[in-house]
Amino acid sequence: MRILHYLILSTFLFLGCTRNNPTPTTPTTPTTPTTPTTKNVFVVGYDGMGFGAASTFIIIWKNGVATNLTSGTNEAFPNSIHVSGTDFYVAGWERGSNLTKVAKIWKNGVATNLTNGSNDASANSVFVSGTNVYVAGEERSNATQTVAKIWKNGVATNLTNGSKYAYAKSVFVSGADVYVAGVEYSGGGNGITGVAKIWKNGVATDLTNGSNDASANSVFVSGTDVYVAGEEGSFAKIWKNGVATNLNYGTNTYKAKSVFVSGTDVYVAGVQGGSLGIAKIWKNGVDTNLTNGTELARANSVFVLGTDVYVVGKEGNFAKIWKNGVATALSSGAIPEATSIFVTNN
Repeated sequence: MRILHYLILSTFLFLGCTRNNPTPTTPTTPTTPTTPTTKNVFVVGYDGMGFGAASTFIIIWKNGVATNLTSGTNEAFPNSIHVSGTDFYVAGWERGSNLTKVAKIWKNGVATNLTNGSNDASANSVFVSGTNVYVAGEERSNATQTVAKIWKNGVATNLTNGSKYAYAKSVFVSGADVYVAGVEYSGGGNGITGVAKIWKNGVATDLTNGSNDASANSVFVSGTDVYVAGEEGSFAKIWKNGVATNLNYGTNTYKAKSVFVSGTDVYVAGVQGGSLGIAKIWKNGVDTNLTNGTELARANSVFVLGTDVYVVGKEGNFAKIWKNGVATALSSGAIPEATSIFVTNN
């Protein structure tokens, strides 16, 4: 009996210890909170007392905060912005002391002349690849001709021979290949028909045949595909590897100003003509109006990052940015306009 009593007591003591001391669980490692990705939105534009006025000055907006890039002492105009790392580059022109337009590039606000001011010139587009800075533009060769040019790190190469009017409007670098979109006129003056062109490593290909006035305004390379936006006659157009597609039908004149490719989607910003103009964006050929046509408006540049689509331009007396179709005014003035946009992840 004493042995049985001892066994029963031992059993209860064991069960009691088991209930009061459960096996500890391994603690879960806390998850590090994900930091939301923010974007830096760089926009360049201009304002002044009136188009052509000596007080026209260049403005750059970073996340909506404006900084003047020029003082307004001389008329100036920005055409393009590109951001590489912590550096931003702006291509444009500023009038010199003899009133000619000097092609310029600004790096982080510091200007460098690309031409010497002896002839009118303009820097129309900038693209940075690695340590190389490419600028497309033109310089007048005489009273009736201009030469389309590309500058690599400030050193100029002619794309045309100066026998006609020619303009290099957009540059894009993909690997070792440099693409430039622009226009060359069939005669010696601007009144003659323009032929839309693309140069690959300096070799020209005609996109149109000269039967209608045309221009290639923007180039974007995605993989092995080369996209060019522009217009021919009254039609806004996109060329993919040289094959043209009309973006509009109707009696109004349309212009395609900028193209951006994100994945399989092709975005084009531009304008529908008329007495005032309607800022527009096309996604895969389907157009959306950004403005209602009650005020002078146009869309000049498009940039896509992630799921966000940014467009800049003007409406009435406001330089504007549209994010996913929603407009925000950047500034108001006599002639405000946003001409180019570049967006980066912070």
